[in-house]
Amino acid sequence: MKEMYNLAIAKKNVILQGAPGVGKTYSTVELAVAICNGLDFIQDKNHSDIKLEYDRLQKMGRIAFCTFHQSMDYEDFVEGIQPCIDDQARHVNYSIEDGIFKKIALSACLKRKLNIDEEISNFITLCKTTPQIVTTITGGSKIEITYNEGSDLLSCRSLKSNKGDFNIRINIDYLYKRANGEQAPHFEHYVDAILKHIQETAECDYTGKNKIPYVLIIDEINRGNISKIFGELITLLEPDKRLGEPNAIQVMLPYSSKWNGKPFGVPNNLYIIGTMNTTDRSTGVLDYALRRRFVFYTLESKKALIKSKKAQKVFEQVSDFINKHKGDEQFDDLMVGHSYFVGRKNNSINDEDLMYNVQYGIIPLLKEYVKDGILTTSIDSVNTLQKHLLELV
Repeated sequence: MKEMYNLAIAKKNVILQGAPGVGKTYSTVELAVAICNGLDFIQDKNHSDIKLEYDRLQKMGRIAFCTFHQSMDYEDFVEGIQPCIDDQARHVNYSIEDGIFKKIALSACLKRKLNIDEEISNFITLCKTTPQIVTTITGGSKIEITYNEGSDLLSCRSLKSNKGDFNIRINIDYLYKRANGEQAPHFEHYVDAILKHIQETAECDYTGKNKIPYVLIIDEINRGNISKIFGELITLLEPDKRLGEPNAIQVMLPYSSKWNGKPFGVPNNLYIIGTMNTTDRSTGVLDYALRRRFVFYTLESKKALIKSKKAQKVFEQVSDFINKHKGDEQFDDLMVGHSYFVGRKNNSINDEDLMYNVQYGIIPLLKEYVKDGILTTSIDSVNTLQKHLLELV
């Protein structure tokens, strides 16, 4: 993790590559939290605790996740004209909508005058004079925030109802605690919504001075049509072309820039983590233009993570079979991932789950390797291996 973290911090764009089941997507959780909070934050923490912080950062808008596929395009990723339904008129309108990448890029440009604590203080000052309208993170409903004079409370009233039980009071101290990584004792849903509103409405800064890290995770990055999805981002992603860097570049986007006249650039505090299955031959490889903008870190299958003795024996048999029948390409990372041989808790797997993984996970994968020419053997030899492995289990 330390090596992956150092790569991501130095190069901004990193792709975790490897065979199926080596923990690429699993590792993005810890890496993203480490980038946002520092490497020390994840030390001595188990994955479930790190995942809780990941979820919190994702709700706050500092981490975004997407998966590339053949239907993904520029309009989904950067910006485009999207349909929206008018509930009152009951007809379809069209508007320019920001895509996944542009949304988090603009969020990463938000200006922090000193720190988040000062932004909270400014928000409270606004609430003292004018009610602030905040959108909830889930559901998209509107709540009105006002300051309770002579107290340390914020009043949150749902605009959908005037009932008393929709009017709750939040201790201002909860905001400061939550913003600094602690859990809010009560009304966490509303606290997160207020903090996200504070971030989104803060003044934008395109000078690259904002140092608060943001992370975009792109799962299965090689399964999308890269040139179709990224467009001009191919150039803007380079670390020295980011906002605030000596060779910073901004471009006029095809939709929004025509209306607002504003150029767009990629902030230098936005980090991109991709994952790529290196044995998948059903999709094209990454083109050289994008490959030059990323550094690649290979995750390998690790026998040391497998605790069950039976699972270790199965892993050894599968590894020996692959090494014996490797094709001319000699994949270094062809091994079946260790996730097939570990359980959900304490890395221990029971016999029944191991049997299912062998019969319905590992064997079908090996047969695909044979069909794709990655393994130079026959399906019959895979069937023979299957019988032997099931006897071991």
